Amino acid sequence: MNYTDHFAFNRRREPGYAGPELSRLGNTLAEYVSRNWANSLRLLASACILCQLVWEATVLLISTGQHCDHPMKMWLKGLIVLQTLTISLQALKIPIMHGFLVNKFLSLRKLCWTFRGSSTEDRGDGVAGNSQQSQNASSTLLDREIRAMSVLTFAWYIIGSGLVAQSSSCAETTPHVYRTVFILLFTYYLLLGLPAAFILVMLLCFPFIVQFIRFAAGRTPRQLRGASPEEVSKLASEKFEPDDTPEEDRSCVICLSDYDVGDTLRILPCQHAFHGKCVDQWLQLDKSCPLCKQDIDTIDV
Repeated sequence: MNYTDHFAFNRRREPGYAGPELSRLGNTLAEYVSRNWANSLRLLASACILCQLVWEATVLLISTGQHCDHPMKMWLKGLIVLQTLTISLQALKIPIMHGFLVNKFLSLRKLCWTFRGSSTEDRGDGVAGNSQQSQNASSTLLDREIRAMSVLTFAWYIIGSGLVAQSSSCAETTPHVYRTVFILLFTYYLLLGLPAAFILVMLLCFPFIVQFIRFAAGRTPRQLRGASPEEVSKLASEKFEPDDTPEEDRSCVICLSDYDVGDTLRILPCQHAFHGKCVDQWLQLDKSCPLCKQDIDTIDV
């Protein structure tokens, strides 16, 4: 055994040494959090609650000996208890840590079976099934407990709102506690109302958002290019004769009027005909055919 192996062997024998298992747990937990943004937000929220707990405990220590006409200190202590329980449940809710605890429990059960003389190999399938069932059952139980804590926290903030509303001397006798409770209430209701406010704003702005999306996703409008008088004068023209014109071509699509015998028609390069005056005004704005949108200069006249 070399020096490195000897050092590792002696370290395993030290009291409190947990081995590489905790290191693997930390690496797996970090990888899990990096892949799932929801768990990152959950850990961030837990860190914010921890900072809030330190702030609340500091305020209680500063306000030692001060009294108020309403039990705001008691309310703040109760909030600390609720927040501590919430953080604990959120920590257990992380699947990696939860699976780690279940595996530890099942390892202890294997050890008990060994001392009792039972074969762990015979119970291998049962252990795997119990592991998955234990994780699912514990996860469901934790979800219920977290929802129950959320309801209790909401009710506790309602009680705090009543204390602040009915207080008459707390702002002078216990200013730090009063301001802390007021800030906590304001922040809680603000965060609670953000989703509703966002939904309301989205509903009000929905028509404008739809129009903006349509405008952004639509094609770029074709730039209008008018024809010069010289280009218009080069176009062919003829007198209208009903006998030489099909029934569907005996009206001008610009003014929607039927042609009269002897009307001057302007014939575009695409062979579409219109009233001369109508299409001449059109071509001064846009040098394309009103029907097929083909430019008059794409085909030589």
